[in-house]
Amino acid sequence: MSVFHDFIFFNEKEDKVVVKIGIEDEFLDFVNSEIEFDHNIYDSISTVNPCKVEKPYGDLIPSEKGFSYTGIMVVNHYSIKDLKAMFLQWMELLDKIEGDKYYYDLVYLSDDELNNLSQEEIKGLKEYYFEKKLLFEKLSCCLDHVVLLEDPHYILILEGI
Repeated sequence: MSVFHDFIFFNEKEDKVVVKIGIEDEFLDFVNSEIEFDHNIYDSISTVNPCKVEKPYGDLIPSEKGFSYTGIMVVNHYSIKDLKAMFLQWMELLDKIEGDKYYYDLVYLSDDELNNLSQEEIKGLKEYYFEKKLLFEKLSCCLDHVVLLEDPHYILILEGI
């Protein structure tokens, strides 16, 4: 069972969700393990903290850096370039994965560690993965919707776990 970070493209003027895309927590963990903190756009993108300011968020100048892992953060038109770059960065990283599924609990085990596991243990560890094709589709959908943010009535809300 995966926990999701919800990327919600939202129309503030109409108070309406345009699309909600859940990205698996395991994928964000993978991103964090593969990209150094200083190069991870997720941690440096300019954001708005809705707990510190009042609506509407579309015209506010972002005063925070990065998304909150467990909280809610907002991206508006001021950060479109970085938001596009983040989704492209993730897609590039995903493209490097061989195979259709990424078994994150198995990938860092050495051959000796794998050989010492029983078939049942391996089967249990293989229950936890993310699918490359499905994540590409989700990230493509996010990238397609970023253009909405050119209109200040639209924002992206990220709800962390």
